[in-house]
Amino acid sequence: MTTHNRTALRLLYKEVLRLSRHYDQYPQLKACLRPRQVGMLYDGREFYHPQRGSFVRLARKRFREPQSHDADEQISKAFHILRQLNSANQAVTPLLKIPPVHHHTLPLRSPTSSIRASLPPSPPRKGLLSSLMSFLSSSLSSIIPSSTPELIARPLSSPVQGAILVSHPLLNSPFERKIILLCSHDKGGSYGLVLNHSIGFKEMLYITRISTRASQSHKGRPKRTRGAEKPSWVVPELRSASFYCGGPVWESSSQYGLTGTPWLQALHTCSVVTGATKVADDLYYGGDMDELCMLLGKKKGPFHDEIRLFAGYSVWSPGQLQEEIERGLWFVAEASRDLIIPPISEQPDNEAMWADVLSRMGGEYKTFKDIPVELASSLIL
Repeated sequence: MTTHNRTALRLLYKEVLRLSRHYDQYPQLKACLRPRQVGMLYDGREFYHPQRGSFVRLARKRFREPQSHDADEQISKAFHILRQLNSANQAVTPLLKIPPVHHHTLPLRSPTSSIRASLPPSPPRKGLLSSLMSFLSSSLSSIIPSSTPELIARPLSSPVQGAILVSHPLLNSPFERKIILLCSHDKGGSYGLVLNHSIGFKEMLYITRISTRASQSHKGRPKRTRGAEKPSWVVPELRSASFYCGGPVWESSSQYGLTGTPWLQALHTCSVVTGATKVADDLYYGGDMDELCMLLGKKKGPFHDEIRLFAGYSVWSPGQLQEEIERGLWFVAEASRDLIIPPISEQPDNEAMWADVLSRMGGEYKTFKDIPVELASSLIL
């Protein structure tokens, strides 16, 4: 490699590092990269995932790989990475309302004055009384237990039963900005329920009627086109329940105990319900629908606000979910029960729950909630 080519490659490498530091400073930028752009630094990932580390580290690793003897090929590769990072940064930065990447400029002042000018202003000093009060309040809060349960969401490296799946900000329908509780996960496949797609009672009836007709048509029975009656399990107690669309699948499945009316599943905290399957501590799904309706009828009972009914469910074939996680489509987290089933009065909106879980996961995850939906739909491939 000639001196001229070595100098050109070194300058390109510095520019790639400069842009990589900007991406690491604003992780939501990395989450907005298209799959082909992510593929420049990642291997086989469709979307960015925080567990893969910083762009600076990956850029250094990529440039430290054994180089080919063709200098033009190395320079072309560096130019391609730089062009892709620049184009994505210019397209996304204004929509995310973050400052653009700064270009290098010659310092006009001494290094000491530049450092002092870049430091944030020091906060105002607190008085002795306010400092003492804040110290006492923090000490008492650590001694006296809080009456409200702590809502926790911790990132996990692999899916397990009872964990939640948080969709990537760029994942499109039917799982756009959805949170799924994994009710079952083993070698035979995975089964889960969408927690943040609430529907009304009439919408639930419409879904179950369509599912009933599709099931009857599949079994060779006459298909009713109008005048369908309400299913036999619809009772007045159900009108006070909270309904959700658990996923796009409606068929019966004996593997997960989904027989009879598989499109209506229950998630609850009552361990005494006949046929209920334990998902995690104080969390169950399924069971006898008549018993659940009796609990729903007791509006002042202990379990009334802790029952969710789901029309449909989500299912993955063996190995399919792990493959989607490796492609970056899902973030896996361990969540507290009160975050999965909050009280009815404290139940957040559909997208608000998705953003709240990302915030509680911390790190780079909490910045992904700031990506607008319209940006996600425009970047999806």
